[in-house]
Amino acid sequence: MIDLCVSKILNVYQKSTSNWCRSIPIPREKDGIVLFTEGEIEYTFPNRSVVASRGSVLLLPKDIPYFGIAKSEKVAYFVLDFDLVSENDFLNLGAPCAIKAEGFRELCASFSSILTIWDRQHIDAQIKSKAFLYSLIGQLIEKKEKIPDMESDSEPLPYIYSHYSDPQISVASICKKFFISESQLRRNILKATGLSPNEYITSLRINKAKKELICTNKSIKQIAHECGFSSAYYFSRCFSQHVGTSPNRYRQKNPVL
Repeated sequence: MIDLCVSKILNVYQKSTSNWCRSIPIPREKDGIVLFTEGEIEYTFPNRSVVASRGSVLLLPKDIPYFGIAKSEKVAYFVLDFDLVSENDFLNLGAPCAIKAEGFRELCASFSSILTIWDRQHIDAQIKSKAFLYSLIGQLIEKKEKIPDMESDSEPLPYIYSHYSDPQISVASICKKFFISESQLRRNILKATGLSPNEYITSLRINKAKKELICTNKSIKQIAHECGFSSAYYFSRCFSQHVGTSPNRYRQKNPVL
């Protein structure tokens, strides 16, 4: 059964730009859904390419690096960014992917209405934005078109994304699973993310830890374990190196929601 639990709407906006291009693979920091109103962009993810054009609804998951280029001079789109309770929910819907939506004009009008509510900071902006997001996701699921699943075990990068919290994952184990050399794995991951395999694994673990520190009351030891670190000491050391402060101080500056 597919489920999607939105914890918070982060932003709603509309954008129009010319000659759009992202030449370096960079991951998003938040999950997002995009309605294209003009133009066309081809996105390249680690294990697939996605083309989004006028009338497409694009599902963009966080933490998965991608690059892209506009296939038209001008592109325009609505964007709704959000946080999920469970990190894998969006991937279970098949993200990243682009689906042609029904009732394009009505959908544009609904997005404009939500944008107005959001910009004016209405007291019910969160509720109405969540309701709109759930309704839109429901419409996409009902479509006859199949949304391709993220093949998390077929390529090294999505495999790492799905298993980074496993403390046993290593460069050696990944190479053994995919029958590739360490140098080949390093080239592939470096090309897609700009990071070495170990750096990419650590970055995913740190990002998850930051969310756990802010959104839960879990102990440092428990968070370290759930994020794949071998000990609370090693977790604290890595966290301080990457974030510039200790997990405890990070939590103090960002009180639990």
